[in-house]
Amino acid sequence: MNSGGLPPGTLGAAALFWGVQAGVMPWAIPAAAALEAPRLFKKRWALGREDFNRLSDLCAALFGVMVVFLYATREAPEAILTIFRFAPFTLLPLVFGQLYSERGRVDLSAFFLFLRRAAERDGLNWEIDLGPVFLAQMLLGAASGNRQDAYFMAGSAALIAAALWSARPARIGPARWLGGWCAATLLGLSVLGAMRFARARLYGSLLEWSLAKMGPRVDPSRTNTAIGKIGRIQNSDAIALRVFPGRKDGVVPPLLRDALYDIYASEKWFASRPDFARLDASEPIGTWRLAGVEPSGEIVVAKPMENGSGILSLPYGSARIAGLPAEAVERSRFGVVRVTGGPGLATVRVGVAPDLAEEAPPSEADLRLPDEEADALARIAGEWGLRGVAAEAAVDALLARFESDFRYSVYREGRVPDRPLEDFLTLRKRGHCEYFASAAALLLRASGIPARYATGFAVRERGRFEPGFVVRGRHAHAWTRAFVNGRWRTVDATPASWWGVENQRRSGLRPLWDAFSWLRYRWSSWRWRPVEEKRGIPAWVWVLAGVAGFIVWRNFRDWRPRSAGVLPSAQKTPPQGLDSELFAVEAAFAARGLGRRPDESLNAWCRRRGGDEGSQDWRRAGSLHERLRFDPRGLAGAERAELSAAAARLLRETSVSH
Repeated sequence: MNSGGLPPGTLGAAALFWGVQAGVMPWAIPAAAALEAPRLFKKRWALGREDFNRLSDLCAALFGVMVVFLYATREAPEAILTIFRFAPFTLLPLVFGQLYSERGRVDLSAFFLFLRRAAERDGLNWEIDLGPVFLAQMLLGAASGNRQDAYFMAGSAALIAAALWSARPARIGPARWLGGWCAATLLGLSVLGAMRFARARLYGSLLEWSLAKMGPRVDPSRTNTAIGKIGRIQNSDAIALRVFPGRKDGVVPPLLRDALYDIYASEKWFASRPDFARLDASEPIGTWRLAGVEPSGEIVVAKPMENGSGILSLPYGSARIAGLPAEAVERSRFGVVRVTGGPGLATVRVGVAPDLAEEAPPSEADLRLPDEEADALARIAGEWGLRGVAAEAAVDALLARFESDFRYSVYREGRVPDRPLEDFLTLRKRGHCEYFASAAALLLRASGIPARYATGFAVRERGRFEPGFVVRGRHAHAWTRAFVNGRWRTVDATPASWWGVENQRRSGLRPLWDAFSWLRYRWSSWRWRPVEEKRGIPAWVWVLAGVAGFIVWRNFRDWRPRSAGVLPSAQKTPPQGLDSELFAVEAAFAARGLGRRPDESLNAWCRRRGGDEGSQDWRRAGSLHERLRFDPRGLAGAERAELSAAAARLLRETSVSH
């Protein structure tokens, strides 16, 4: 048994340490037992290069399936941490192959296809021991956990000490070894500390991803705008929700509303009396009536909900929602719908009645202007011809002015103005949707038209993998609701060019991230499907399992490892290949001062001599000797004769040159 010359129990202790730190003890305990069992049982398998190639392919398949599954079911930062946490499991087949094989080592060519071809062509061996490698991997797995305290540092230092002591050359005394251990421990702990820092950053990124996936945080009572802020407005490219037509030839609305506000002050919008009324559940389970009218159309909205709670993104005219099992569903006087105790992914069927009046009628708050900008807003409304005309004409004039004289921009430079909205309307004339929606609402109020500020999402981008639409974080939008001709209507004052500007900010890796996002969505859809639909496993899970199963079957369908019997003791049976004629060749050269270096194997010495002498016999003899010594299958008869002949020629050359 070979575990890198590590002291007995080191790998088992490392497995238990990893289990405690990473929280995987139920799996780490049997792994530790299996890692130490070879010390108790002498039976071994005669595993050759091809066998280790198969085991390496199995490890690669396990790692690939793990990566795909984690990226499909978790956000990227969490998936990265989980990969580190469970990575030791994917290397276990190769480690077990080494520990339970007669050979006791693994050829490096098992990890790389180009080395496999070179090994088959030239018969070369690059044998390594996975014991220290696996120990390092378990330490990294332990570092991905949350329990990085004094016990973690002490355990890591002890395991590093065990590995270094076993590798200590005889000429290195305890004092020098102690210095080396201190240096190695500091280096190792620095690496683990860097992982701890990276983990903290990844958790921060995970929070950002989660927020991006949920879309902007919606507070139905207030919203902070970026009006007046310097720099670039950053919005995520992550998919926040998905929208599907209710039937194949159906359509989806261009906007989904999150919240509505009616009071503006200090670059913030507030909702007066943001009270919610609890709705009564209807039949079937998960159905909630928002109005007493029958819908004439239907769409499907799939939106992740943090801890099963949040604001639903709904179209105007929503009369009924179905497919939403939840503890409570509430509705405000502005038509905002809030969910509590629902699923992690709310996939709701929304019945839409386009003529439904779902918002509270106008109030005094819908005409109120901020004191510090009231005069400027009244003056600008007059200059633009918005006052003293019909409400519909004022809206048309407002939209025409914004489209012709203003530009959409997500970047602002220079100093922060005292009155950012007045500065936007008179000087800069560029801004993002919050500028346009706020200015439109206040200018309409200055013209005597009740108006409110709305937030939500624009729905325009078709999905790559589904017959619907995807809505990203950067598709978050703001617009105005104006009371015109006795009803509330949408007034989107942002220039139409805004969509093209936002699309220029997309990531070049977006197709790849969209694929992972779609896999996560499919997984979440299956996980959070209604109870009555929980029958069986989704097709994509079977496909993934089938691909993994095929890889395993293809590599192991004809695998029949030969038992090497009980491992004999060194005193009873000498190591194989000691009758190699190459030993005599090396001895002859050593007598002339041209022998091996202390750290050089016979094969490496032959390759060096072959480079010096320009003879192919050297390289071929070294390769055959290596296989004779360390390959359990040894050499075929013809190859054994070839080694003898090559060694004889080299001896004759030595005699002649001497």
